[in-house]
Amino acid sequence: MRLMSSMKIIACITAWILCSTHTVFAANADCEFPDSIKHSRPDAQQGQTVVSVAVYLLDIPAIDDADQSFIADVFLRFTWKDPRLVHARETPCIVNLDEVWHPPLILLNQRKVEKQLEDEVQVFADGSVAYRQRYYGTFSLQADLRNFPFDQQNLPISVVARLPA
Repeated sequence: MRLMSSMKIIACITAWILCSTHTVFAANADCEFPDSIKHSRPDAQQGQTVVSVAVYLLDIPAIDDADQSFIADVFLRFTWKDPRLVHARETPCIVNLDEVWHPPLILLNQRKVEKQLEDEVQVFADGSVAYRQRYYGTFSLQADLRNFPFDQQNLPISVVARLPA
């Protein structure tokens, strides 16, 4: 039981550090980028855009076997490179998510999940973009209870990219 408690504390400290570094630069939110880049993927003619995803599980306050669901507090960080956003500032620009191209990501197995942070991205001088979001809510799962009470379950948080129409 102690191990689980310390894991939660470490996850919460990590998320607090990630959230707090995100807001440190909010005062420098004066960058503007051309409207033409909002809907087009960077370097689309050269192939795929690589998006890295990091998932931090902060807490699982409830699991409902009968309802095949669980409640989770999750912090996600998405990063990608967009050379069209290169700028000369020393500090990252903070802009609304809708001001730049971003991957159309969906939490596939969400039932009732709410975003906890503003939809903002950090744009670094080299064109790297970081989007951080904390989600809290109910996710679905496919529980296999045949070996109950000795069963083991996976609690998935499935992140997928929606294909453009």
